[in-house]
Amino acid sequence: MPLVFVIVVLILIIIVCLTGIILSIKFQHKQSKKYKECLNIINEKKDLTFNVKTHMNDEEINNIDPNINVPELQQELYDKYLEFLNKISEFSLELDDVLTGSIKDIYIDKLKRYKEKNCNEVTKDVELVGYCITEFSEKKLKFRITIDCFNYKIVNDKIVSGSNVEKVEQILLVTYKKSDEKWLIENIQKIFEKKLSN
Repeated sequence: MPLVFVIVVLILIIIVCLTGIILSIKFQHKQSKKYKECLNIINEKKDLTFNVKTHMNDEEINNIDPNINVPELQQELYDKYLEFLNKISEFSLELDDVLTGSIKDIYIDKLKRYKEKNCNEVTKDVELVGYCITEFSEKKLKFRITIDCFNYKIVNDKIVSGSNVEKVEQILLVTYKKSDEKWLIENIQKIFEKKLSN
């Protein structure tokens, strides 16, 4: 009786071990297959270049509004930005023809404070690097401008200590809204700035 019991136990142990080995081999085979599939995908994709769309082309804009001459519109938008810079440097509160919405109130407030304290931010010697429309609808658009310029603060016509008087490259995202058939600035974001080496 004990010998039969030992044999049965040994057979059960052998069956359990064999089952474990078979399951392990199957699992490893599946993992190996998945690994090979991943390697194949990596090898297929490794030479691909992924292009990020950074702006809308003329055709996409004309699909939304066929009456727009895109180069003329972009020049108009850039000129409006330069007009804004000019008004700021002259402490002009006549901002109705360049700004719209809350940004107009913010800058009127800011210019009044600048005038009281006789200090302001100066952006001068602006050189255009490039511009493009990044989003467009018939009433609103986003315009990315890249410029080289000097940008610093002055108080009583003296440059504030610690101001950067080196030329910088700036990338700005300017949002425009159409108001009475004019594109007016609704928001300005400086999204990048770096010092230019001499």
